[in-house]
Amino acid sequence: MKGSLYSKFTTKKLALGEHLSAAQAILANERTYLAYLRTALTLFAVGVTFIKFFESAFIGAIGIVFIPAGIFTWAFGHLKYRKMKALIHDIEHNNGD
Repeated sequence: MKGSLYSKFTTKKLALGEHLSAAQAILANERTYLAYLRTALTLFAVGVTFIKFFESAFIGAIGIVFIPAGIFTWAFGHLKYRKMKALIHDIEHNNGD
């Protein structure tokens, strides 16, 4: 587990509150990423559905807008997740040393 986000909490004696706070931050970050991913997949699927199953040009145009919106949402969520993961990692390794 060396280098893991959890390594500090498995190798050092911490108070229960510190341990739980760190675990909550890690899990909240993962939960937020999954929400972004779920939203992105929904936007993408709705866009494909609008294009594939509706013959109206207006609905098709909305579908064409939804597909890039889904891709953008996924990319934004992924970047936000990685940034927060790095921040949590930095805090973990700089505090309590």
